[in-house]
Amino acid sequence: NDQHFPATPPGPMFAEELPPLDRPDPGEAHVSHNHAVIASVALSQLGLITRSQLRELGVPDSTTSRWVAEGRMTTVDRGVFLMAGAPLTWHVRVLAACRARGGIASHLTAAAIHNCPSIPRTRPEVLVPYGAHGRAGRGVHRSRRYAELPTTTIDRIPVVAAGPLSLQLAGLVPRRLPLDRFDDAVEHLVRSSATDWHDLARWVDRGSRSRLAGVGHLRSLVDEYLADDCESRLERAFRDLL
Repeated sequence: NDQHFPATPPGPMFAEELPPLDRPDPGEAHVSHNHAVIASVALSQLGLITRSQLRELGVPDSTTSRWVAEGRMTTVDRGVFLMAGAPLTWHVRVLAACRARGGIASHLTAAAIHNCPSIPRTRPEVLVPYGAHGRAGRGVHRSRRYAELPTTTIDRIPVVAAGPLSLQLAGLVPRRLPLDRFDDAVEHLVRSSATDWHDLARWVDRGSRSRLAGVGHLRSLVDEYLADDCESRLERAFRDLL
């Protein structure tokens, strides 16, 4: 079963200054000079910073482990840490999952970030390139066309864009996503994003050969709205002639 998280918005950002570092270990005197840079990187990532980023800033793994032990940062995911004072929200967990796996938020997680109605905030789902290293694990999806997918950034989180997301949601019908919620989600994506029904129709065409359970229903939904739009335009044109 999906694990639900509280529907709370991202919390207030932590103070720009991190807790003062104590005297560095021998050979680590340069670490303190990167203090402000570390804070700047974390601020741009909801308070998160990765082990690889710390290494690039000259922080040895031994120092990172010591900061974790001293409570200056907390491990949120594999190689991803949350600075002390930053709130651990659902959005932070999602971004941490993306950073840990080198992917983007997808499926129900992406729908929730897009603020689709009646979509629960569940365990983070992340899309990664097919053949990516590391364990697949629960909530990790792989795509051979990962590099071709349009993405967007919402609340500092990389997210699948509305068009391909609609196809992803179609694959969850009806086992994880009831039809009425699916319809509401698709309509919200069209209203609130840069996509439109014509763009969505092109994505449906791309997914028409797939075996996704909800693609046929998505096609009917798109055709219905395109027909209504065509009829409305004809009505307006007719009124203009009168």
